[in-house]
Amino acid sequence: WCRKSGLRPRKLWNNSKHQAKGSRDRPVIKFGAAGIDNRGVRSMIKTVAQFAKRHYIVAEAKANLISKDRTALVKSFAEQPHFEVSAAVAVGEPPAEHKDWVHRRILANHEAKQDEFKQGRQLKRQREEEKRQKFEKNKQARLAKQKKKGSTTKDGGGDKDEGAGADAGGKAEGGEEVEGDADKEGAVAEGSASPSGGAAQGTEGEEAAEGGPKLPQLGPDVWHVPQDVPDVVPTEVALSYSGFTLPTLEEGFQRVDFAWRSQEEAEGYLKKWVAERKATMIIEDLKPSEAFQDKFKLWVDKKTEWKAEQQTHREKKKEDKKGEAVEEELMLDNLPALDEIDSVDGSGKLDGPLFGSFQHEDWLLLACRYELHLLVHAFRADGKDSEQVGVPVMHFGHYFKLYFKSPFRFADLNCSDIKQVVALIKDTVQIEEKGNMQYLTSKCDKDDELLKFVKFVEEERRDRMRRIDAGDESARLTFRKPGGSAGQQKGAERGTKRSANGKAKGKGTKPAEAERNTKPVRSKWIPRSVEGKGQGKGQGQGRDEDG
Repeated sequence: WCRKSGLRPRKLWNNSKHQAKGSRDRPVIKFGAAGIDNRGVRSMIKTVAQFAKRHYIVAEAKANLISKDRTALVKSFAEQPHFEVSAAVAVGEPPAEHKDWVHRRILANHEAKQDEFKQGRQLKRQREEEKRQKFEKNKQARLAKQKKKGSTTKDGGGDKDEGAGADAGGKAEGGEEVEGDADKEGAVAEGSASPSGGAAQGTEGEEAAEGGPKLPQLGPDVWHVPQDVPDVVPTEVALSYSGFTLPTLEEGFQRVDFAWRSQEEAEGYLKKWVAERKATMIIEDLKPSEAFQDKFKLWVDKKTEWKAEQQTHREKKKEDKKGEAVEEELMLDNLPALDEIDSVDGSGKLDGPLFGSFQHEDWLLLACRYELHLLVHAFRADGKDSEQVGVPVMHFGHYFKLYFKSPFRFADLNCSDIKQVVALIKDTVQIEEKGNMQYLTSKCDKDDELLKFVKFVEEERRDRMRRIDAGDESARLTFRKPGGSAGQQKGAERGTKRSANGKAKGKGTKPAEAERNTKPVRSKWIPRSVEGKGQGKGQGQGRDEDG
């Protein structure tokens, strides 16, 4: 409408990163008129359209798929008695007639590109021919000038000026040399510019092989004409696709026509399309709810409280001079069943809290269990989608960082991906497959208390200790501890043992240097969460060295 009214856009769509982007649904409008560029004229057009007795097609790609936008549109026209508002639904696989029309359009566009390519090639050849002719003309003029200068010098020479004549002859000979060079240069120019030259023939061969734009592949799966811009900007699709629905008579339409497929087939196609986008696209407007934040804060406070309680319990045991290893061996044989314990403090059946014997790896596994459990249930609740079974595995890292404000540290668990993590805590979470997608889901109810997860860790710890006592070294967990990687710590331990045995003292080694060699090697790397206590930009609230 703007172009037909005589307006010319200031900027057209291109793929440059500096150009403002748009879509066919919301194109970039830059005509230099404020009322048009800011789309203020749209409200006036809608008002005028309600009173003009004409046929209209409202081609809103995104708004026509959202119920509240369709209802508002129908209401604006339904108040006028001379309008009959109907919806045409073209969803699903199109019929053969539409595919044929699409193929004809694609071929027509290809032929237009071919013609444009041929015209550009012909124009290029014309310019090269003009360049060659200009070069030939300049060459002939230069040679004529040099010959004229040489003949003038010979006529004016004599015995008196014999030396000068010789010099002039030399210059003439130099002129002949220049002529030879010019001929050579002209031959090169002709070879590169002339259509009959070798280089031109090579170019023709390449063009014949390429044939300009490649012929598009057409088949039964090609349903749409390729466009330079998307129908809807991908970010807009990501924000709204979960609410896409098809028109119904209840929204005020007087008629709903399904042009391509039946209503049942069209609804099934849309449902499948939305499900695929939910699995592959990130929910852009997702935000952690207050309920999640409250639960996470409670977990952080509890973990801090329990660690302090465990430290007090250990100090008390040291004061009583009880051998930790001996007591642990006795406890493993006489520990009460976990089913008999109904509180974290041990219910009076343990010599201390249920987590009293936890080591660094146990606290890591407890944090991993509970936080992944929280993430799964919070994601399902905040996404407000009953069909969302869990966190898509392919976007696990994004959503974990969104909720906990720091990335998931796989290396702390000696794992490389989420599947290996799930294998460590398979009593809490699992990976479910739905179609060709994988989701992280929780085996626990969203209201399960922390006691359940502490029991999971304690049960696994007891089993691991029994296996180690039986000689099964594969049961040991090799998790990275704060202050360096597992490999650095093993190297430090080996160096300490060698020094203690006197093997570190080589010839000429001073006692002071040998003493320094006995100290463990400490890495200069400090985890962000340890150094900043979980505060600051990009760090999780209250996260410590145990996750």
